[in-house]
Amino acid sequence: MLVLSRRPGQSILIGKDIEIVVLGSDGVQVRVGIRAPREVTVLRRELLKQVEEENKRAVVTNLGAALGQLGVQMLAGSENAAPPLDTTPAAPPVTPPEGAPATAPAPRRRRAGAA
Repeated sequence: MLVLSRRPGQSILIGKDIEIVVLGSDGVQVRVGIRAPREVTVLRRELLKQVEEENKRAVVTNLGAALGQLGVQMLAGSENAAPPLDTTPAAPPVTPPEGAPATAPAPRRRRAGAA
């Protein structure tokens, strides 16, 4: 880790695009400004950690609820059980050739007894 001393108004460059500017200090806290391109994500570590922990809790809660529902359905009998999940990939959409109608006409059906 590189450790530098800076005074208010002084800055640190990271690469060519990122500048960290010391704005001020009150003895306990240091205020910094960050100049970076919009495509560079700048996050406070404690907020990122908090979001990650919340996401983990949400997954566990949702998984627990889903498993609980599945257990209730299984206890209720097969007629109320959830159908098995279809894991086959969906077919890609078919694009008609240029100039062709968007939908094909429905096939004609013969009436019973008709020749």
